[in-house]
Amino acid sequence: MYSKSIYERKVNIKNFFILRISRLYPLHILTLISVMILQLFYFNLNGDYFVNNINDFKHFVYHFFLIQEWGFAEGWAFNHPSWSISVEILLYIIFFITVFIGINNLRKSLLALVISFTIFVLTLDYIEGIFLGLVCFYIGGVTFFISSIIKKILLKNNLQKKIILIILLLLNIIVFGRFLNNFFLEYQKSLQFLIGENFYILLFLIKFPMIILNLSILQFYFKNLGKPFQLFGDLSYTIYLLHFVIQIIFSLIDKSLYEINFDSNYIFIIFFFTLFISSFFIYQYIELKMKLLIRKKFIR
Repeated sequence: MYSKSIYERKVNIKNFFILRISRLYPLHILTLISVMILQLFYFNLNGDYFVNNINDFKHFVYHFFLIQEWGFAEGWAFNHPSWSISVEILLYIIFFITVFIGINNLRKSLLALVISFTIFVLTLDYIEGIFLGLVCFYIGGVTFFISSIIKKILLKNNLQKKIILIILLLLNIIVFGRFLNNFFLEYQKSLQFLIGENFYILLFLIKFPMIILNLSILQFYFKNLGKPFQLFGDLSYTIYLLHFVIQIIFSLIDKSLYEINFDSNYIFIIFFFTLFISSFFIYQYIELKMKLLIRKKFIR
């Protein structure tokens, strides 16, 4: 959706970032401030912070502007799951530039993937997270263009369509039947000096793209297949950023009000029920309203 609009100059950089930030920022600020307040309570009660010990003003600023993973943070701080949102913000900038300059086909996307992977290898000892995210971004781009090509073939009722479906079926059996696991585990170890410990070749280059291709083709044949699960997709970001807040609350209850048996299956269920219900109400009554308000105010 965005790529075509940006390439055709229908969406400028200001509107693009307002559209994305209006989705991310309201919840980010809410959870950041919530963690800051809860950590103060936790410190006053226990003389130490919950999990993350770096909660100073400098790191608050980094987290507020979502730049902590750009080489600034000295460790985990505040609502640390937001590290991936920090990488995501930088990738939005790269995405806009990528589309704006015309990287809009499989060949160019593959070239960008090779370049980003080279940068990742060269900077591995300095800023791993950002460039790992960049590599995964272009893996996603390559997967998108492969998916588009496959869909065009599937529109035709010919031999080529049947061959593609048979190849995809065989690939799924090989990839998800665990036939490649041992080979890639050994291969991974032999390349660890080059790619580090966090770039999983089988997962990033094969399994994730295959999952995306499978879901894309299923949606091609069954348009409304994912509709019953749409709510879980809508709440995924809320659940992701909110879960650390709920963890601190549970720990505060355990330390000050009532001893909680965290090994209990009932506590496990109560935690996720609390997280899901809280996420639902925050999404409905804060995130959505703030998103619409920001877009209405700043986008003309």
